[in-house]
Parts: sequence; C-alpha cells; structure tokens
Amino acid sequence: MAKVFGLTRKSLLRGWPLVGLIGVGLTVVALAYGGVTGNLETTGCRVVVQGEQVTVRSAPGNSAAPVRTLPVGTEVAAETIVDGGFRKLTEQNQWVPVDSVAATSGSRC
Repeated sequence: MAKVFGLTRKSLLRGWPLVGLIGVGLTVVALAYGGVTGNLETTGCRVVVQGEQVTVRSAPGNSAAPVRTLPVGTEVAAETIVDGGFRKLTEQNQWVPVDSVAATSGSRC
C-alpha cells in the first residue's frame, strides 16, 4: 500500500488527518466563493450618511451618549442589527438612526 507523508490511504481517512483534509477542502471552497462574489467581508453591509450631519451614539436611542458625528456622504461599515430605529455600526458601541443612512449599492444590510 502506498504511503503519503508516512500515512497509508486507510489512515488518511480517519482521525486528525481526515480533519486536516476537510479543513483544506472547506478553505478552498470559501476562497473560491469569495473570489466569485468579490466580497470577503463578514457583514457585507455598508451605509452612506443621507442627512446633513448624523450623530453616532453609544447605544440605540436618542438619549445615549454621542460618540462622534458623520457628515453627509460618509460611507461606513455597518451590521444587519437594527434596534429601536438605530442601526449598529461595525465599530463597538456605535449606532446611527436608520432613517439617516442608506445602504450602498450591492450591500447586504
């Protein structure tokens, strides 16, 4: 029986060698899918500011502490999470009003 790296064909199909083969296969599929779509981002959601100036808050709600402001036309990465009319940005503890931003073309929000 032929050996590859000191392993027989039978021993390649069980235990850690099998786990390694499955991992390599899944990695190839993931890279091929990302290459086909041209999108390797985890969220795939980007929004652009529509209002004159949008206040980014530390939590969803108008009473939450302001963190920063974004001028009109600013594009930022966001998540699909919407809570009480506020969309979560990918940066920790940053929320913007949903009606003040719009998903960019091709975004999955």
